[in-house]
Amino acid sequence: MKSFCRFQLKDSPDYVEDCVQDVFMALLEAKRAGTEIRNPKAWLTSVANNKIKNEYKNRKRESEHINKIIRYETVMEFSSLDIHDFSDIPDELVTDMKDSVLNRLNADEQSLVEDFYVKHMKIKDIAEKYSISETNVKQKLFRVRKKIVLLSNEEIEKQKI
Repeated sequence: MKSFCRFQLKDSPDYVEDCVQDVFMALLEAKRAGTEIRNPKAWLTSVANNKIKNEYKNRKRESEHINKIIRYETVMEFSSLDIHDFSDIPDELVTDMKDSVLNRLNADEQSLVEDFYVKHMKIKDIAEKYSISETNVKQKLFRVRKKIVLLSNEEIEKQKI
């Protein structure tokens, strides 16, 4: 099962252990619920495949959401945010907001966001570039995304005043 998950998740080695654990937890839950499993290998493979598909769907959804929030040329593009309606905000204010949010990120955060979202570097490559673990890269990306959303919302509130 581990080799199947490893093969399917070549670009996400950190998720392999979670996948295997989730599959066997599903087996345990199925057994406790009294589900009859006639071909355990096929059942486990099917569950693993579904878990992997869900992981990729979640990543795609997250990436699409982030791309709505962050669109770079050299600065952020606020007009793509789903959260607020920018149609009534003049272009000059949107530009000021982009600059303000971008400038409030520290240099490391700007580099990380640019590498991942603009240059489309893989987590593994970013980890190698900065000599940190892949888990650390994921955590830093999570934190910077939260910060961008927070800063964006602050800028929008400032503009309303």
